[in-house]
Amino acid sequence: MEKQRGKPVWFLGKGTPLLVLLVALLLTACATSYVANSVQVKERERFNNEVQSIIAHLTERMDAYVELLRATRGLWAAAGGSPRPAQFHAFVRSLELENNFQGVQGIGFSARLLPQEVTATVAGLRSAGHKEFAVHPAGLRGEYHPILFLEPQDARNRVALGYDMFAEPVRRAAMERARDTGAPVLSGRVMLLQETDQERQTGFLLYLPVYRKGRPVETLDQRRAALLGFVYSPFRADYLFQAVLGPSGERGTWVEIHDGPDLGNASLLHDSAADDQQRTASPARNVAMRRMAVAGRLWTLRFRTTPAFEQSSSAILVPFVLGGGLAVSLLLFALSLLQYRERESAERASDELRQSGEALREAGRAKDEFLAMLGHELRNPLGAISNALQVMSVREISDPHLRRAHAVVERQIRHQTRLIEDLLDVSRVNSGKIALQCELVDFKEVVCRAVEGLQWAADEQQHRLITQFCEQDVLIHGDSVRLEQVVANLLHNAIKYTPAGGVVELGLHTEGRLAVLTVRDTGVGISAYMLGRIFDVFTQAQISIDRSKGGLGLGLTLVRNLVCMHGGSVEARSEGIGMGSEFLVRIPLLVGAQRPTRVTPSAEAETAEAETATPPSTRLQRTVRRVLIVEDIKDARETLQELLELQGYEVEAAPNGREGLAKLLESPPDVALIDIGLPGMSGYEIASRARMEPRVAGVRLVALTGYGQPEDRQRALDAGFDAHFVKPIDPAALERMLIA
Repeated sequence: MEKQRGKPVWFLGKGTPLLVLLVALLLTACATSYVANSVQVKERERFNNEVQSIIAHLTERMDAYVELLRATRGLWAAAGGSPRPAQFHAFVRSLELENNFQGVQGIGFSARLLPQEVTATVAGLRSAGHKEFAVHPAGLRGEYHPILFLEPQDARNRVALGYDMFAEPVRRAAMERARDTGAPVLSGRVMLLQETDQERQTGFLLYLPVYRKGRPVETLDQRRAALLGFVYSPFRADYLFQAVLGPSGERGTWVEIHDGPDLGNASLLHDSAADDQQRTASPARNVAMRRMAVAGRLWTLRFRTTPAFEQSSSAILVPFVLGGGLAVSLLLFALSLLQYRERESAERASDELRQSGEALREAGRAKDEFLAMLGHELRNPLGAISNALQVMSVREISDPHLRRAHAVVERQIRHQTRLIEDLLDVSRVNSGKIALQCELVDFKEVVCRAVEGLQWAADEQQHRLITQFCEQDVLIHGDSVRLEQVVANLLHNAIKYTPAGGVVELGLHTEGRLAVLTVRDTGVGISAYMLGRIFDVFTQAQISIDRSKGGLGLGLTLVRNLVCMHGGSVEARSEGIGMGSEFLVRIPLLVGAQRPTRVTPSAEAETAEAETATPPSTRLQRTVRRVLIVEDIKDARETLQELLELQGYEVEAAPNGREGLAKLLESPPDVALIDIGLPGMSGYEIASRARMEPRVAGVRLVALTGYGQPEDRQRALDAGFDAHFVKPIDPAALERMLIA
């Protein structure tokens, strides 16, 4: 009966790792989908804004050209319907077309002539100086509309003088519509007479009718009878649209402009793609089609994003979110699997006492090896990503989307590194592998260092951080590094679980023979049920499906264990969800002790001092110029090499142990950064062999590794390394070591 009753528990225990993995993967998929959709929405919005900007710019420019023709028509009215050529020349010159109306080929006037008026008009123009003037093309027609004026009179425009535009169907259709409506009308796609170059381009014309002064124009028949001619402007299509839209590639969007509702080569007025290679590039993620009416003519515009537009997108966030989610999913799966295996081992141990002892010891060793391996495997990719971010920091990032993406990834690397350290520290405490380095400590100074270290986090969340300390010294017997870790974990939790703009209070006072630290916040609070479990491993105060605050629930477990190792206690208080929370730490005072003469360095300072400590016999006394990197992971090797080269160092790299040792002995550098887990020959073996060679006695050997436990550091020093860095490398600590 006991076994049958235990089946559901067995099932939940064994299936929990897979359930955790599936939930984590589902959350990763949801987060990735959300980010991808958000990026797509923002990208589409940016694209639509660009499309609207182009259409508005085109509309504004074409309206300006219409107003230009209206002003020209005013010249005819002012001159009584027949301005002199000199007047027209002076008027057009005053407009400064090239500076104020880029894209206009010129301004002209075509007169409406009956057949019997042609001969006299031609004679008059020839006598006025246009000796070669003639109406063309030849042929008998009911009326003629030859071009009499066209300014500026450059080589292109002189070709068009005398041309009867009414003789060509596309031009005639636009002129008839302008005549009958009295409004400006744009012609269809034509080949201008001015296109005498080898590379010809299509164009179009804008017409505005000029009626005889004093004649009525209310009806259609009246307008036709009163027509004097047309003021008009010819446009070379590519020349015009390049002037309006700017050079190809300057915008993030390519645009095709077609005359009429259909798309195709026969209707194409302009394509802003510079060449055929751009036109046949991979399909754009954003495409749009718009239609706009221009002076009585319909244009169809097709827009698509350029590769530069899409490369500047914040879509770079998506793979980072996916990769981070997968990494955390695997980590949680591994931790759940580890927890299940430990529980399974303990259950078997209760049945067979002799075998259980050995099984527990083996499980402990396996757990330590597994956690060391897990830390190594997680730190290696974090190291490569951190190096890549430092390279990006050295090179200026101008695009705001990429700057935001850079900040997101940097924060997530910091977060992942903290998770790994918490995980390993909890394991060390539980297995008794952390020994306190106790001495006389002023607890007030320890608390101040922790506050200084997390002030940035409070500022980022716009919290008000209030500290209240008693005036007297608070002397205790403890490990300042681990005590600072206790304060930092409690303060970090208060900041993390308090909504932006909240209040976090930290106080320190004495009660009898106890030092009492209080950390109080106005955050999400803790339910009565969770208060009893808040210090258990893998437990969080607020557990929700969105996991918006992250973390593994190890920080408070570590706090409790470290406080207990100091002979103290920790307590959590809260009035419920949404009512904030308070944590109290009580540690025995040293009654009658005197203030210490030396302040124990903080965890970061102590780590930096240990990592950069070098024996006096081999410490470099000059600035490092040459660096050797021995690293088998290509991404980590290449990003670190690029980072150091950007900082001005001469860098050489090797992908394995044997090649690295050969380079080290052949041309000793100033510093060698050597990975421990190398194929063929480990980093330990490289250091041991190198230290036997007198020529490399002055080379500083630095171990780079994902293994960060105390025994790993000691093994590296015993092998001959001068310093030991755990991935991801702190750029500031690395720089201090290189220039020491």
